[in-house]
Amino acid sequence: MFQFYEWVATEQWTSIQGTFGISQAQAMCINSYSYQQADYNTYQAYANMMVQTIASSLKQIGTYFPINIASRTLAYRFKNYQTLPAPLPTANHDCTAFMTAAGVPAATVTSVCATYNFNNITDV
Repeated sequence: MFQFYEWVATEQWTSIQGTFGISQAQAMCINSYSYQQADYNTYQAYANMMVQTIASSLKQIGTYFPINIASRTLAYRFKNYQTLPAPLPTANHDCTAFMTAAGVPAATVTSVCATYNFNNITDV
């Protein structure tokens, strides 16, 4: 937030756009809000906005973070041929072996494995 405040003060709108993904008008709105809400310290207003954002994100983080970590760990192990815990396949580290071990029907295995590369972290 310090960097944001400094960039607004020096009117570095391109830096704000590239870093925070907000327009000049949006940055000015946030800056104006911080001065209206904080008589003594603008950082208190920024902290309040951050707390509200984090609080509204906790459910999504709780839902998707474990899935994301598990997927990325599997993709890393597949790519680097590390041994997977039982009952996952140890010989073939690919999509077909993983999906078959999970008991997925053969038609679904074919469809999924044709679409996603299990060695690519972003696909998994």
